[in-house]
Amino acid sequence: MVSRRTPVDNYLANLPPGWKRLPLKRCVAIKITDGPHETPELVDDGIPFVSAESVRDGKIDFDRRRGNISLALHRHYIRKCHPRRDDILLCKSGATTGKAAIVDVDFEFSVWSPLAQIRCDEEKATARFIFWALHAVYLQDQIRTTWSHGTQPNISMKAIEQLNVAVPQLDEQRAIAGFLDRETAKIGELIGKKEELVNLFYSRQRAQNAHLVSRGLEPKVDVENVINCWPYAIPQHWSICALRWVVLSKCDGPFGSGLKNEHYSESGVRVIRLQNIGSGIFCDEDQAFIPIDYYATLGDHTVIPGDLLIAGLGDVAHPVGRACIAPPNLGNAMVKADCFRFRLDQQTLNPEFAAHFLTASAFADAGKDSTGTTRMRVNLTSTGSRRISFPSLDEQLRIVEAIQINHKRDLMIIDAIQRAVRQLREYRAALISAAVTGQIDVRDYRTEGSCL
Repeated sequence: MVSRRTPVDNYLANLPPGWKRLPLKRCVAIKITDGPHETPELVDDGIPFVSAESVRDGKIDFDRRRGNISLALHRHYIRKCHPRRDDILLCKSGATTGKAAIVDVDFEFSVWSPLAQIRCDEEKATARFIFWALHAVYLQDQIRTTWSHGTQPNISMKAIEQLNVAVPQLDEQRAIAGFLDRETAKIGELIGKKEELVNLFYSRQRAQNAHLVSRGLEPKVDVENVINCWPYAIPQHWSICALRWVVLSKCDGPFGSGLKNEHYSESGVRVIRLQNIGSGIFCDEDQAFIPIDYYATLGDHTVIPGDLLIAGLGDVAHPVGRACIAPPNLGNAMVKADCFRFRLDQQTLNPEFAAHFLTASAFADAGKDSTGTTRMRVNLTSTGSRRISFPSLDEQLRIVEAIQINHKRDLMIIDAIQRAVRQLREYRAALISAAVTGQIDVRDYRTEGSCL
């Protein structure tokens, strides 16, 4: 009978002398367990209660905790799972399955069932080595091949215990963990700087767009301050009016039970949702549809290419009142609740110019008419009352062309930076996998050394 090699066999076939292949349960001090499966009652003040969304960048982000629980409930929960410093918390269900964090705090907190607690036996395996091993390709592959699929990925406690780990002697474990701590921190710093540069380009792009749609193309132009418009002086020769005066028709999406999750289908009429309305750009990646026959029962919420789309709900990162235009080749489409469609008189106002103007003025203009605290909402009527200033149609088109040229230029630079970020992430993943399987010997690396 011919034995079949598994992917993990291929990764661990040629371990260096002194390395062992062990199931994870042989590396722990206590049985691997998970948090309670019951849904707790949350309180305003109490013990932090965290779940999978708190696992972020290898640590527990307590700002993203599920909430707080009472001290009495915490004492009840820690009979099953009591995390402490240097424990590893592994996400075992949901979209973050396989992500791991190492506890670096000393205060009390509790975890929910999507998190498994792994406490290493430091005489067999150090916590930081196992933490890094859990990031390796061979272990992530094991997690993916052993999880079950229901409504979301899930890996059982038994499967976690049986994960195969390549384990060297303790001194080499410490050397590998220290090496990866240093080198991944350097890589992370590089990634952070590049991501900051991308954000700076986006900020510059927004500032350029705001200047163009508020002042035009001429470097010197007579301007005037206009009350109840937005906090910029505009050229004197531009027109000002409420948005509703240059609109042929408008609508919002069906509210309440008109459109629910069970109504969606694989194809049919495209439903434009808030995540599709970017700041001056239509975001096409997240697509949703409903059946044509059901759409026919909802009334007129239609969208055609060139329509102005405005977000009626937003937050700090995605401002309420941001706008874009519906792209060509959209097919049959409609707007969802909190998404507004304005069909403009294009002989007076260019939709793309309007989208950039409304996006640039969203914080100052739409924000003042919004309700809510963490999420801000405006209605169709107040959106139609937003003031918009614009030059002649010919000048609008030239401004839009300048915005498009700037966008293409910046996009090329941003794409290059993002490619470099992806390469750094791939290099980091490869470095971790090579170090924790003994493919590279890091024991001679000193603190000041670097493999970058």
